[in-house]
Amino acid sequence: MSKVRVFLGALLVSLLVPAIGLAASLSIAFLPFEIGGNLETWWWGTHEMLEGIPQVISDKLANDPNLVIIERSRIDDILAEHSLQASGAVDSATAVQLGKLIGADILVVGTLNEFGFKNQGGLSIRGISLGMSNASVGLSARLIATQTGQILGSFQGSGKDSATSISVDSFNNISFGSSEFEDSVLGKALAKAIDDLVSKFRPALENAQARLEKPAVTATGKVVAFSGDYIIVNLGSSHGIKSSTRFEVFRMQTIEGLADPIRIPVGKLEVISVDAGATVTVLYEGKDVQVGDTVSPF
Repeated sequence: MSKVRVFLGALLVSLLVPAIGLAASLSIAFLPFEIGGNLETWWWGTHEMLEGIPQVISDKLANDPNLVIIERSRIDDILAEHSLQASGAVDSATAVQLGKLIGADILVVGTLNEFGFKNQGGLSIRGISLGMSNASVGLSARLIATQTGQILGSFQGSGKDSATSISVDSFNNISFGSSEFEDSVLGKALAKAIDDLVSKFRPALENAQARLEKPAVTATGKVVAFSGDYIIVNLGSSHGIKSSTRFEVFRMQTIEGLADPIRIPVGKLEVISVDAGATVTVLYEGKDVQVGDTVSPF
C-alpha cells in the first residue's frame, strides 16, 4: 500500500491521506481557511480560528494508521525562502506556483461561510444575554490541481448548537483552542461543522484522484460512417475512449499563402457507445459534419 503525503500547517497544515486507490506520488496541501463572501467577523479570535481549523482536522486524523503528520516547519521554511505568504484566496496561477514550491499535487482551500450567533427570536446578539443562544457554522473546501489550476471538486460541512444565552461580549476574553471556546455554543457548532467536513474529505479526494488519473487521450481519428442520426468514429476503447469522452470535429482546409492546412471546427460529438476500435456518437453542436472529417477527444 503506497503512502500519500499531505501538508497542513499554520500557513499549510500537513497530513498524509490513505493510500487506498491513490498514487504514491500524490501530495496534498491544506491551506488556512478564509472568510467567505460578506461574512461579518465580529469575534477578535476569527483569524486565529481560520489558521487553527486545519490543525483540528489534522488532530482528528492523527490516530489513523494510514496517516502521517508532516512537520509544519517544512512548509514555513519553503515559503519563507521564496518570500511568499500562503492564502486561501488561491487562483489558478498561484495554485500552480504553490504546488511546484511545496511539491503538492492538490491544494485544499477552505472557506468559513457562516459563523452565526443569534438568540431564539432570531435577533443578532450584541451583549444581550436573554433567552437561548443558537450558533451555526458553515465550512466549505475546494480541491485544486496544482498542475493546471483546475478545481477538481468541492464539499461542505455544517454544524449547529444551542444553549442558555450568553453575551457576545463574553467572547472578548476567549481564545480559539481554549477549553472555554470548546465548551461554548460556538465552539460546539464549529466542532460539528469540522466533523461533517472531515467525513466528506476522503470521498472528495478519491474523486479528485480519479480525475487526475484519467488517461489523456491524444489520438485523433476520423468520421467513417453515418447510421441514421448516429455518427461512427474509428476510435474506441483501445485508444482510451470512454463513455464520458467527447469529440471535437474539424476539417483540414488548405489556404492559399499558408504552407500547412488549417483546422476548421465543424461540430462536437457526444459518445453513445464504445467498442474496442470504434465509437458511436451523436452530434450535439454544429451541423456540417461529414465522412472523412477529423475528430479529436476533449
